[in-house]
Amino acid sequence: MYPFTYERAHSVEAAANALAGEADAKLLAGGQTLLPAMKLRLNAPSKLIDLGKLGDLKGVQVTAEAVSVGAMTPHATVAADAEVAKAIPGLSERPS
Repeated sequence: MYPFTYERAHSVEAAANALAGEADAKLLAGGQTLLPAMKLRLNAPSKLIDLGKLGDLKGVQVTAEAVSVGAMTPHATVAADAEVAKAIPGLSERPS
């Protein structure tokens, strides 16, 4: 991999500020696409900004009008949520 700097964001605002300061910075969420691309030298950001600890981006909210899933909410959390299962059963169904 190419050299890069790593920054763990402690707030959404801090992540936005870190991203704004670098033209080729990337946000690191799960890393399932970005890290393999970096290992293959297909992507070479100068900075990675880790969103993993941002609680503001996690969680599920179900209202009468919508189901909102935070960007950093694991799929297992969504699938296990009883309110999601009532509102959108397909999100909690497991393949047979």
